[in-house]
Amino acid sequence: MLRVAHAHESTYGAVDLVAEFSQLFDGTGCLKNCLIFLHIEDSIQPVALRHCRVAFHLCPKVEEELRKLEPPDIIEWVDSPKPGVSPIVVALKPKQPGEHRICVDMFLPNLAFRCELHLTPIADDIVTKLSGSRWFSKVGLQAGYHQLMLDPELRVMTFSTHVGLKKVQMPQFWGA
Repeated sequence: MLRVAHAHESTYGAVDLVAEFSQLFDGTGCLKNCLIFLHIEDSIQPVALRHCRVAFHLCPKVEEELRKLEPPDIIEWVDSPKPGVSPIVVALKPKQPGEHRICVDMFLPNLAFRCELHLTPIADDIVTKLSGSRWFSKVGLQAGYHQLMLDPELRVMTFSTHVGLKKVQMPQFWGA
């Protein structure tokens, strides 16, 4: 449900855009004609980190989540050993009992990425740009990072699970 508000009115009108444009909201989309390229320092060697064990009672849920990420080409199986491997970490969501989040521990691999500095706008800049606007919306980007495709040369980011090695095709919200 997307809630749309008029800037000069205090009432909200609910517009069910998902139902109206259902062909656009099927599964996880992908940004077309754009590849994400991360600059990697050549002097830093890949590191294979030790595998972190997944709690036995969480294994079926983790396997189910990994299966969900395969068909939309977010992750894929790796059939041979790779020089750089990071473990997954399963974190329970405190506000949603029984739910979990899978993160890849990218602390050491993140050191190899050259940082690009981007100017972050402050609230005053945003308010100035929005002045005079009539329509506002709130969009949930729950799987926003899954909608970007990595450059094929960067698909060396491998992570270990209790069911084997997987390779990332799309950037993740990596835990650092």
